[in-house]
Amino acid sequence: MPITNLDQVFTSKAIVSNYNKYLETANIQPFLGQAFFEDKKQDSLKLEFIKGKAGLPVVLMPTAFDSEVTIRDRIGVSILNDEMPLFRDSFIISEKERRKIIEAQSIDSPYLTATLNELYDDARKLIMGADVVAERMRMQLLAPVTGKPIISINANGVDRSYNYDPKGEWSKTNFKKLAGTSVWTDYENADPIADIEAMISQASTVSGAVINAIILTTKTLNDIMKCKKVQGYIVSTVNGTVARISKKAVIDYISSEFNITVSVYDKKFIDEKGEVKNYFPDDMVTLIPNMKVGDTCYTATPEETDLMGGSKADVSVVGTGTAVSVITENKVPVRTQTVVSEIVLPSYEGMDFVFCIKTA
Repeated sequence: MPITNLDQVFTSKAIVSNYNKYLETANIQPFLGQAFFEDKKQDSLKLEFIKGKAGLPVVLMPTAFDSEVTIRDRIGVSILNDEMPLFRDSFIISEKERRKIIEAQSIDSPYLTATLNELYDDARKLIMGADVVAERMRMQLLAPVTGKPIISINANGVDRSYNYDPKGEWSKTNFKKLAGTSVWTDYENADPIADIEAMISQASTVSGAVINAIILTTKTLNDIMKCKKVQGYIVSTVNGTVARISKKAVIDYISSEFNITVSVYDKKFIDEKGEVKNYFPDDMVTLIPNMKVGDTCYTATPEETDLMGGSKADVSVVGTGTAVSVITENKVPVRTQTVVSEIVLPSYEGMDFVFCIKTA
């Protein structure tokens, strides 16, 4: 059947279906943060429903008046003083691109399939960008390099912060920054095994937490592997001398010594400046029980509440709260805009059970 309208073949439902099928077949490392923060949909935008230490509402750092701001074009952000942030991004299908699709003779046309696949790829990148936002937030809480569990959104001169420990209580008891000869890059003197053991003991004293997982990057694991004292521990366990201590030997030793799971998390993303970054930072170790410590809280976006079910746009929701909208403007030039949006912020009720070491 000849195509006379792009809406026949490029819909929000088709985009979501294409994305879900991609996830089923793609060999993608899962987001570690989802193991500790369950997805949750809530009705309110208000921060009073987002909890931090001791179940208290999260604090939004003060900002100037007229604070509703678009931060950037790609995964843009708008924030109000007492509300969760809105993230929104889009791409445009121009008149020329629309014409190329419509000129395909049938839905079975290989040319049409290739063109549509390009559009699906663009849409998938937007959805994956929304997933990046949530994982960045979760990791800012699980591995705060400054010792302060704060979610920061900073771009184009705009700075907004959500403080989960405004009184600094968590930082005093659950975070330790190593210094001097204790840092794990001092391979002659550092004792990472003793530091881990001390923090596990601290966890038991402070909150009664039973630590059974440790998170770190390959770089940090390499630092542990190079420490002379660690090498001595591992050699002694096999009653002999080995030419080289392997990463696996270090992981096995830590796992056996403390009865915990070692998670090496090197998953990366590209930030607003186009730089490749780790979700979980180097020179950090997080010790955590195998339990939920919070929720990744979503609420309905304007597209979902105002456009879904109406005639203004074609809207579907992927996952818990990411809205995919396909909007065709009824004016000249005729353009189709694909918009992906989400309103998301984690809660962190279990932060008392999470302990961190800044290793270098």
